[in-house]
Amino acid sequence: MAQPNLPAVTAIVVAAGASRRMGFDKLSYRLPDGRTVLETSCAALAAHPAITQLVLVCGGNRAACEAIAAVPLSDVLARLARYYNRTFDCSPEVGVMTISGKLELNDDPGEVLRVLSLTAPIRFRASETGFSLCSAQNARKEHDNNPNRMPMENHDPS
Repeated sequence: MAQPNLPAVTAIVVAAGASRRMGFDKLSYRLPDGRTVLETSCAALAAHPAITQLVLVCGGNRAACEAIAAVPLSDVLARLARYYNRTFDCSPEVGVMTISGKLELNDDPGEVLRVLSLTAPIRFRASETGFSLCSAQNARKEHDNNPNRMPMENHDPS
């Protein structure tokens, strides 16, 4: 997420090619920490405060690249927290969900979460200091156990 004093930057990772000269898929090569070259590259770029968008250019290996480049939702929420200066707490099952794609930011973090909930099975609740997220399944259970509790926002839990 762009920081106030940094320009917005789009990072482009060129992940196309058959790695014929290497003799094996170099992007899937596991480094000593257990992560692949592509995972390490994407994580390093995504962690930079000026990077607002990460574009992955791939060829015939698109499915593998997208799977490798998928980001845990907890990482996305941490970046949203820095960007909006609000808390984004999530349940463990939400934190380990992986997502990929482009997330358009706007002035309303609730709207960003609403759009995110269209592709991920999550629900959220706003408070004065931030947001609380849980899985759609747990939101339904929570509502069934206490129908007087304020419902989680997003889709109709039916």
